[in-house]
Amino acid sequence: MALNGCASNVPVRTISLSASAGANASYATIIDLVVLFDKDLAAKVSSLSASQYFPAADQLEHDNQGLMLRWRWEVVPGQVIARCPIVFEKYNPLAAFVFARYYSPGDHRLQLTPTENVAILLEQEDFKVYTLVSGKPSNSGPVKGSVGPMPEISEDVFLQNAQEPDGDPLAKRLARRERIRQRLKAQQESEGMIPRDSQ
Repeated sequence: MALNGCASNVPVRTISLSASAGANASYATIIDLVVLFDKDLAAKVSSLSASQYFPAADQLEHDNQGLMLRWRWEVVPGQVIARCPIVFEKYNPLAAFVFARYYSPGDHRLQLTPTENVAILLEQEDFKVYTLVSGKPSNSGPVKGSVGPMPEISEDVFLQNAQEPDGDPLAKRLARRERIRQRLKAQQESEGMIPRDSQ
């Protein structure tokens, strides 16, 4: 998969996703992989934050048939989705982006660099993207908005991201109860059942 208008003979082959127990404030997270085959469209998409992209995604895809491919996943906290195949034919992409629908502020958009096996780690307030490797990684560290080579992450570390953290079981139960309370409150607020400033 190529970025910045460059052609590539190494398209993405797989996408893997791992959501930590507290990812996205314990809400499910929608992830879109967007592959683009037009320079102007790539420039347009690169300017969108996730909050701008998601409401426009269906129309954007409808208006640009043949110029855009999209894959979507919904990942719940603690879930792992391993090595989903990504298949497209005929053309090398000009750009590829990952968007994540988070409740926290931020762009929640990353541009991918050429790699075969992409690993997406969903954390509490944002996500990170790596190259997934079977053995020991030769480099590490998250990509934050960069289009340089993606760091590597081992499959073991990738899987550990989704595991419930160690700690006091009572504290974890209380934290889980509080997350549920906050979700219910947010749902009631969105439905107008309680004022937004109420406790």
